[in-house]
Amino acid sequence: MIRQALLRVLGPLTANVLAAVAFVLAAGTTWRWVTLAFILATVTVSVVRREGDGLGQFTVARAVAATAALTACVRLAPGAVDWMFNLAALLTIAYVVLEGILDGVSTTAIEARHLAMPGRPLQRLVNRTSAYLADSALIALVAVMTVAGLPSWVALAVALLAGLLFGGLVLTSIHYKVRHRSGLGAVKRALTGYGPDFLIYWDAPPPSLRQVQMWLPFLERVGRPFAIVVRNRQSLPALARLTGRPVILAPTIVAVDATVVPSLRSVFYVNNGRENAHMVRFAELTHVQLLHGDSEKVNSYNPVTVMFDQIFVAGQAGIDRYADNGVTIPAEKFRIVGRPQVENVAIVRTPISDLATRTVLYAPTWAGNFGDTNHCSLAVGNQLLAALLARPDVTVIMRHHQLTRQNARAAAHLAGLERLLAQDRAATGRAHLWGDAAAAGDFVDWANRADAMVADVSSVISDFLYSEKPFAVTDMQGGAEFTARVFTAAYVLRKDMANVDEVLGHLLGDDPLAATRRAVKAYYLGDFPDDTYADAFVDAARATLDRPTFGEAVAARTRSAIPEQRRPLSPAGA
Repeated sequence: MIRQALLRVLGPLTANVLAAVAFVLAAGTTWRWVTLAFILATVTVSVVRREGDGLGQFTVARAVAATAALTACVRLAPGAVDWMFNLAALLTIAYVVLEGILDGVSTTAIEARHLAMPGRPLQRLVNRTSAYLADSALIALVAVMTVAGLPSWVALAVALLAGLLFGGLVLTSIHYKVRHRSGLGAVKRALTGYGPDFLIYWDAPPPSLRQVQMWLPFLERVGRPFAIVVRNRQSLPALARLTGRPVILAPTIVAVDATVVPSLRSVFYVNNGRENAHMVRFAELTHVQLLHGDSEKVNSYNPVTVMFDQIFVAGQAGIDRYADNGVTIPAEKFRIVGRPQVENVAIVRTPISDLATRTVLYAPTWAGNFGDTNHCSLAVGNQLLAALLARPDVTVIMRHHQLTRQNARAAAHLAGLERLLAQDRAATGRAHLWGDAAAAGDFVDWANRADAMVADVSSVISDFLYSEKPFAVTDMQGGAEFTARVFTAAYVLRKDMANVDEVLGHLLGDDPLAATRRAVKAYYLGDFPDDTYADAFVDAARATLDRPTFGEAVAARTRSAIPEQRRPLSPAGA
């Protein structure tokens, strides 16, 4: 995440520097080829490093590059300058300036999928990326004319073509901004007609899709109509492919308001995203925090969780975790609902020492956004895998976190471990799995295939605990978080892997913690019958709907705010 944020800053910064150098060269030197190189480099960076549809990010750099091209042509190739070239160059600069203006309008538009809309559906009339690329080609063409002597009508023709695309964008922006206030009215009417009882509210980029995906099957079991509100534009198509329920992109707080319709009773959240507050402010609704896993990471006891009306936790550990870390939340906010995602995890009580061969699942987490959330063990994974592969009766499944490759260092470590497994599979024939083959599918499938697990601090520990199979946990933070009770049921690997042979001896052999795991399991995952385990969550979710609708609550509040009119006093003697 930090690397991505840094790249988002470095892209525009690099383009700005290149454009500035291009303009200085164009205005003060005769180095036309060098000037051309810097202009083209500016355009290239602006195309390669753009986010989403790209408009607005590189407005300054592209405008300066276009101006540099015009300046260079006037100074260095005055014979090529005529009214057609001047018009093409001025249109180019105008389009670049227009990019930023259109971006501020277009990216605030509300959109909807799987929602029956009256009249013409809300969609882009013109692909914004096409316009962006056409404008990029126009800048490059004007620059090339500086040194290649192309006829000016070519630049004008491309400029007019780009004008058609940008004209379409202007129409799109008017459509969004004026008609129904960017579509707010149309979406609100359609959603009101659909009549959802609850919403799922999600603010995260596409790589975090699993946060909401894991809850969809169980919220479907509630058996009531619902819709999903997403705040990130890039996440809309990915989420819409997962469900047939209405999915609404609400990029602004005004758009969020449009999704709150009279039939609503509750809203479910799957993370502590900063924009949750935009929805939580509707006090007439019941706001329920689910989070997206149960673990000893700081995300599972974040103080901001107090703002929700109800907090669903898997077991008593989910409640105690807040208090143990100095976070005070009233007890009445918590609901113990189990961890429904583990309902299909097979419970195995056969001693692992009785098995002739053993499959070990290695589940390293990602590097996290900050130092205190970095529990990733990939840097020492070579020592762990070497110890596992030294046992001829062990097969390894390495299932990395979906965000692992966003960190360059973690990605490099992962690649090294994948090579190690490939070499061993080629040499011994053992059916190790890694990469996309092991990352695909649900964690439950891989938990059921494994006889034991080695994992970092993450939610997979609680999920695997349901199986009652042995597991080990890596201590990558020096032991501070290992005061948690779950780790009394785990074999703990030190950060330097100095005790790896001892831990694997217990994990794959005598397993002295078998009885402890069964006791800790109820504390972390709730004490519910195995055959109806997920029903606890479904029943709790339904209970949040046993309250007045948003429309009824607003009407009742309005009535209570109007003072009752006093009846006139009766005349004396009446």
